[in-house]
Amino acid sequence: MYAQQGLGMKRDYDLARKYYRLGVLESDAYCYCQLGVMYALGQGVKKDAHAALDYYMQAAEMGDALCYCNVAWLYESGELGKPDLQTAIKWYKKGAIRKEEHAIEALKRLNVPFEK
Repeated sequence: MYAQQGLGMKRDYDLARKYYRLGVLESDAYCYCQLGVMYALGQGVKKDAHAALDYYMQAAEMGDALCYCNVAWLYESGELGKPDLQTAIKWYKKGAIRKEEHAIEALKRLNVPFEK
């Protein structure tokens, strides 16, 4: 995280990616999610929404609620091709069930009813 964000040290995406990959070997959901972020934003790698989706899906399957939002955003924004609002809503709802505030706010923004 320090290398990716440049907190307390020089930003070094290669180092960040190295440590996140080590975390992936240990099945760490956060590391999967952060590798997804790096691919989604093109941080030290070629921007690749499909690679980001793969990493986000792995983290989501491990229960990382924020990654449900990240998956939803890829579908909503059209980063994967044509925007797919129905699929995005499905993923936002999965995040909202887990009390992920970003998911709840996205559902409100999209005027989708959701009960906690």
